[in-house]
Amino acid sequence: MNIVLAFTWIAFALFVGELISSMTKAKIPSMFVSAIVFIVGFWTFVPDSLLEDAGISGNLAAIIVYIMIVNVGTLISIEELKRQWKIVLIVLFAMLGAGLLIMGLGSLLIGKQLAAVGTPPLMGSLVSTLLMRDAAMEAGLKEAAVVAVAVWVLQSFVGYPLTAVFLKKEGKTILEQYRNGSLGKAQEEVHEDESSALLRQLPDYWNTTYFALLRLGLLAYLAVVVSAWFAMIGINLHAAVASLILGLVGRLTGLLEKNTLVKANANGFMTFGLMAYIFDGLKITTPSILLDAMLPALVVLFFGVLGLYLFSLVAGKVLKVSPYLSFSTALTALYGFPGDMIITQEVAKSLTDNELEQKELVDHMLPSMLIGGFVSVTIVSVIVASYFIPLVVG
Repeated sequence: MNIVLAFTWIAFALFVGELISSMTKAKIPSMFVSAIVFIVGFWTFVPDSLLEDAGISGNLAAIIVYIMIVNVGTLISIEELKRQWKIVLIVLFAMLGAGLLIMGLGSLLIGKQLAAVGTPPLMGSLVSTLLMRDAAMEAGLKEAAVVAVAVWVLQSFVGYPLTAVFLKKEGKTILEQYRNGSLGKAQEEVHEDESSALLRQLPDYWNTTYFALLRLGLLAYLAVVVSAWFAMIGINLHAAVASLILGLVGRLTGLLEKNTLVKANANGFMTFGLMAYIFDGLKITTPSILLDAMLPALVVLFFGVLGLYLFSLVAGKVLKVSPYLSFSTALTALYGFPGDMIITQEVAKSLTDNELEQKELVDHMLPSMLIGGFVSVTIVSVIVASYFIPLVVG
């Protein structure tokens, strides 16, 4: 495909999702719509080389991913980490529930092997999906490999709409409290107190796009190096995890300000590249893949989401967290970043046109959503995959 046409097609697919989301006030999330557009394109006239044709190489995509994850780290302050311990427990308990229901009830319908191969992809990222798919292929289990891919492809189609529904219910409650004055303002004060004193001491001419990208790039590179160091001593620390941790450290020490990419005027283009990279993964699906794996994948999705729902409600009730927020954060296991961030922002915009109210909604919900996605997708899913591989090949 022509390089300009490939770039334009990606922009078109993302724009259609954004447009429909705005028109429906986030009842239909943008990523859900864009995913459909990408799949239809790959099934018809769009080549599998779309990303490369658009000039977005695998190496460039990897750079964008690490820099974006470092930037995500700047969105969560150390105070937020302390405050979000309940969300961590809720998400962990919800993922436990999903695993128990899939392996307990789901395996009765589709067998232990297919249930095991589908559980890690449901709980996490492309990394866990690739681990399960490769393990199944090496064992000669082609059907199981297809199920792993199908679950990963289909999970976002369930996760995005459900999250939009429940997060809007949470947002309406927050908005009502904000308008009647019963919602505290302490969180806003914390954000102001945590601005970077170190960067304020530098001359204004240091405050440039290139300096911001330099700082992000250095921390992203350091994350890759640290990950390699840990691997040398037998400890598996994924570079994505290291990137997020270093983003937090950068914010805490003042090396990075909150949302550094926005300050660098680079957030939009970076997000474009990251979204293109994520949706490029849909090229591995075909109509036959989805048809052959539909029943096992749907069984995994049904019992997995049911487990997330029931166990998150129980944990939320015990920890006195809203059932809407509890389930929404548990659902981040189905898509992670940047879906958690995008859906939260879309929901805020759909509930009010007032920018101050939108900010209050995002400030309240986004930290919990980011923590949920970080715990489930970035950390737990890979651990779960490594545990479930023997269940598939054995």
